[in-house]
Amino acid sequence: GQVLEDTDILINDIEFFHNPIAKKMEIPIINISNFTWSDLLKPFAKPLLTGKIRQFEQMSDLNIKLPFATACESFDNNFEDYGLLTRSIDYEKSNLIKKQFKRDVPIIFISSIPTGFGSTEPIFEQLVENYNLILTSNVNSQDIRVSNDNLLALPIDIYDMQNYINAADLVIGKTGYGIVSECVS
Repeated sequence: GQVLEDTDILINDIEFFHNPIAKKMEIPIINISNFTWSDLLKPFAKPLLTGKIRQFEQMSDLNIKLPFATACESFDNNFEDYGLLTRSIDYEKSNLIKKQFKRDVPIIFISSIPTGFGSTEPIFEQLVENYNLILTSNVNSQDIRVSNDNLLALPIDIYDMQNYINAADLVIGKTGYGIVSECVS
């Protein structure tokens, strides 16, 4: 409850545990998601757990169903379908990003590498010989010791990834809704 004090509206992605608290505090709840936990857990035949989670999910006042969605059964008929929600691309900034590279070779944007992948240094050394690389702070680890004109390591405080994604010829990363929608956009 202390976290939600002075909150005017609660906007969830797929979270639901705090919904009962928000309801008691009379805070409107909006759920914006492309899946629900109750949908994902249903095949595991745990009806008590799935039912409880479904009750929590149904506490939302409005549900916004995004593309690539599961059935979102807990939304019942209390939802609106939306198209892609993405940030606007600044084409001028994307072109400036491309111009930072000295060689005219494809640009690869790498937003994440799976944990437990092992040392990535040999992979990045090989990639940077043949391509321009943009690496997010998630990837910019101590394994990456190569530094040249073909590598752009982004600091943690970059908030316009859509412009870097737009500048790239290939994107490698976790296939979450945000990065997929911005690639499609």
